[in-house]
Amino acid sequence: MLNVYYMSMPDPHSEPFTGEVLARLAATRNPRLRQLLDAAVRHLHAFAREVSLRPEEWRRGLEFLTATGKQCTAQHQEFILLSDVLGLTTLVNRLRDPSHATQSSVLGPLYRANAPQLALGSSLTLVQAGRADAVGREVVMYGRVCGEDGEGLAGAELDVWLTDEEGLYDSQAHGPDVLDHRARFVADLQGRYWFRTTLPKGYSIPMDGPVGEMVRAMRQHGMRPAHIHAWVRATGWRDLVTALYFQGDPYLATDAAFGVTPELVIEVLPPSATSPIPALERIAYDFRLARE
Repeated sequence: MLNVYYMSMPDPHSEPFTGEVLARLAATRNPRLRQLLDAAVRHLHAFAREVSLRPEEWRRGLEFLTATGKQCTAQHQEFILLSDVLGLTTLVNRLRDPSHATQSSVLGPLYRANAPQLALGSSLTLVQAGRADAVGREVVMYGRVCGEDGEGLAGAELDVWLTDEEGLYDSQAHGPDVLDHRARFVADLQGRYWFRTTLPKGYSIPMDGPVGEMVRAMRQHGMRPAHIHAWVRATGWRDLVTALYFQGDPYLATDAAFGVTPELVIEVLPPSATSPIPALERIAYDFRLARE
């Protein structure tokens, strides 16, 4: 019986073999899942044929994915890092970016949920690190969270996180039990927000795992320009995950995660009497959301 079965299977080098695999998916009830599996099989088979994939290469690829999974922790997501450096994260985000909303950028592998909620105007650089004073160049960041019509969105939430002045996130600088340089803020009735922070520093992506090994094999530097992450939410509006990058950073054009677009490049402005904290240098930026 097995011999008859194998004799009836098409040659794996041929398109009919792929068709046989695709036929097994026809009973998938969820139409979107069926569409995704169908495309994945077709493209994976085409990839294997195009490069004449060898068994040892196939095995090494599976070992790489296994090692990537083992590198994931509650504070670090190696698979997101892999998606970032292959440009997939940016591509997926841009495919669904509305033209009238702020552009998205990469979430990054070091996002942590449940950051402390602070009052508007607070500093997110002294959250739980046990320091008495802010270290580094302090600025005030402010603006509005707006809808498509430009009206402020009352009660919008900003989840903000960034590196310290050494280019380290809290989990890297202090360990998994410390939350620092990250916080949540709730916009006022006009959709306005403001907070104090020290300026972040650019950094290398984590290079101690399988993704770092791949980046070195690609002969890339693995550096990201300095940036401020933001996850902006408002009821009835589409979540925005983005990041703001600084004018003049040497890695803007070669960001290892492909996250930079001109719209997301900002500059640090001199102090102003119109600023919520007039004595500080400032970053002014309005986030614009699209309806769900």
